[in-house]
Amino acid sequence: MRDPVEAVRDADKIFFDSVEAVLAEAGDFIIPLSRKRISKDKFSGEIRENSRHI
Repeated sequence: MRDPVEAVRDADKIFFDSVEAVLAEAGDFIIPLSRKRISKDKFSGEIRENSRHI
């Protein structure tokens, strides 16, 4: 199984159900963000906002 931090770091875009919820609850994102292993620059928005463009 691939390390979630590596998967996020290597992704071109990252979509969420809710960015607020991820930043409040998802340790797979909160911890690497705090350690500067990943950046919010790749956050592309919420799925419901972008689903018409996929």
